[in-house]
Amino acid sequence: MQEFLIPAVWATILLFFIYRFDFFKIQEINPAWPYAAFLFKLLLGFANYYIWLNIIGHGDSLRYFHDSQIVYQSLFDNPTYFFELITRSSLENVPEHLIPYQKELFIEWHVNEYHMVRLLAILNVFTFGNVWANIVLIAFGSYAATMGLFKSLNQFLVIDADKKNRIFLFLFFLPSIVFWTGGLLKEAPVFMLVCIIIIQLFTIESSPNRNTTPAKPLLILVVCIYALFLIRDYLAILVSLNLLLLFFARTIVKPQYLNKTFIINSITVIVLFFAVPIVFPQLNYFHYAQSEQTYFLNGEPDPDYKFSAIGGDGIAVIKQIPYALNNIFFRPNLMHSDSVFRLYQSVELIIVWLIIVFLAIKMLRQKHPFSATALFMIIVAIELLGIYGLMVTDADTLSRYRSIPLFFILLFMWLHKPKHSTV
Repeated sequence: MQEFLIPAVWATILLFFIYRFDFFKIQEINPAWPYAAFLFKLLLGFANYYIWLNIIGHGDSLRYFHDSQIVYQSLFDNPTYFFELITRSSLENVPEHLIPYQKELFIEWHVNEYHMVRLLAILNVFTFGNVWANIVLIAFGSYAATMGLFKSLNQFLVIDADKKNRIFLFLFFLPSIVFWTGGLLKEAPVFMLVCIIIIQLFTIESSPNRNTTPAKPLLILVVCIYALFLIRDYLAILVSLNLLLLFFARTIVKPQYLNKTFIINSITVIVLFFAVPIVFPQLNYFHYAQSEQTYFLNGEPDPDYKFSAIGGDGIAVIKQIPYALNNIFFRPNLMHSDSVFRLYQSVELIIVWLIIVFLAIKMLRQKHPFSATALFMIIVAIELLGIYGLMVTDADTLSRYRSIPLFFILLFMWLHKPKHSTV
């Protein structure tokens, strides 16, 4: 009974928050929709964990929660043990009293995945270790971030009144993004942080004084990038590098040339990314990529697809670009998928890419002003898809990782015209 009572209580409390606070109210939207959106998020969040628990039987979310329970139980042995397990990040000089806990953990303290264990262990304090209640809290955080993004889009971009209902449905009811950001996987906090980063970038972009960056959004931006680094370091690095290119372009060119300069800077860096290991073999960072890919290669082979290991140098990686594009555009696909889950993923993937192509053609014909923040997110998302196409060797994992960048490409191909254009 308690297993269902605790998540029900938390869901009721959070539904009251949605009812009580103006942040969750949108005048142009049917008042029932925000409640339906949160409940839909909960439903798919529960389904996400249920599938991993009862059908797949293994996976990151199960390991995260297993380890968080060990950390949470230490609170009852000794509160200082709990604090040590939450904050510890080194395997050196492990105290005697922590060794029994360490032996039970799947995830070591020094790896990024342990930050998810920390998060869930803290949530366990408020949910009494109830996994379904943890999903309620995480789903609410992702839901609130989506609401903040929706309001930010309304504030900073030109959106026709008749589009707002469709945009709301897209943000809150697109199955893939809701499914992957509603459970215990990394996608939930990553999505929250990226939404907050976008909101700060819109605020900075709309600042009337281009020579100074507002302090508050800049501070929030730095904090979010640091938190993102703790969870998914390569994404934080990618965001940071592109931010440097964007801010550099912002300071050296006139507003009307900002986007073109940013695109040129980004293309230059991408070319250098492939060229440096070729010209300077001693700086071949693709060897590091190979070592990171062993995380995927050590898993069970995908029964439906054959995936390749990343090349050992710049030329080999360049030759794998067609292979990476095949992964990004066509995996999973209708011809080589047996499960209902993969069939749905493949159908949605086809639809999303067709809509993106349609929006791209429409955008080129209309030639509307383009928000620098929207362009920034599209470029980051494209680069991220390229990384996943080269690195990920499992179709389900690829679908999960691809959900966030595809979502933002689709969103900002659709909406990109700033209300107060400085370009």
